Amino acid sequence: MKDGQPILLGEANDRKEPQEPINGPVFEAGPGWGKKTKDWLKKYFFKVVLPVAVAIIIFGVAAGQKDNSGGLSIKNEDLLAGPVFSQLVARGDSKTLLARRALGEYLASNPEVKLVLGQKVFLENHLAALIPKIPLSLNQKIEFKTADIEALIDEAKSLTSSQTEKWAGYGRSAGLK
Repeated sequence: MKDGQPILLGEANDRKEPQEPINGPVFEAGPGWGKKTKDWLKKYFFKVVLPVAVAIIIFGVAAGQKDNSGGLSIKNEDLLAGPVFSQLVARGDSKTLLARRALGEYLASNPEVKLVLGQKVFLENHLAALIPKIPLSLNQKIEFKTADIEALIDEAKSLTSSQTEKWAGYGRSAGLK
């Protein structure tokens, strides 16, 4: 090649340069991850993947099953605690409405217990919090233990006047009297 003469593309270089070792990774053609994954699944799907998936599903279903009582069940020690106030879930009921009805039944059967609005709202809120955090279903039976109601009544009676008034304000804003 002479100085000033253009180099043509595709023109063969007559000089042979010695090959030097390459410093860096060498990428060779071979099966990619898709083929490797496909081969692995063919080999292990029925031996490993399927049995593990079935076991996970079975244990997940078994662990997720609950009785229809909303997680509340009567045990021997519950029978010693006294009666319970049961409520059946009707369409449109919330946990607070169920607690309000149970409290109303308790107060009707115990007329000596006198509560003001703020104390009742406090009780409804805390009784509703005792219901497990699961979705309610129609005709589901929810039970409130008398011992729980009585313990919360004692707590409600120990509220300060400012706390009672604050709870009463929540009740008035909800339309309670």
